[in-house]
Amino acid sequence: PYLAAALLPFVVDGLVRRKISQTNFDYPSPMAHRYSLYLILGALYLLLVSLTLPFPIPPQAVPVGVFVVAYAVNVLLANTQKRV
Repeated sequence: PYLAAALLPFVVDGLVRRKISQTNFDYPSPMAHRYSLYLILGALYLLLVSLTLPFPIPPQAVPVGVFVVAYAVNVLLANTQKRV
């Protein structure tokens, strides 16, 4: 539930930034799109694997990981290529 509450504003902002860049004829960066996708996959993998680690993780790691994923989704949506 924490991810959904944190993700909603980042998704809306990413979509708005995409629309603004479309009206200004800005070119979306494929490199930013690809690296944000890698960051999302890596962070989600680390969050899931951290449950099985043999040593304790700090409690601040999960909220920081959630915000990293949310910001990466923001960059991913803002730099999504126009589909023809």
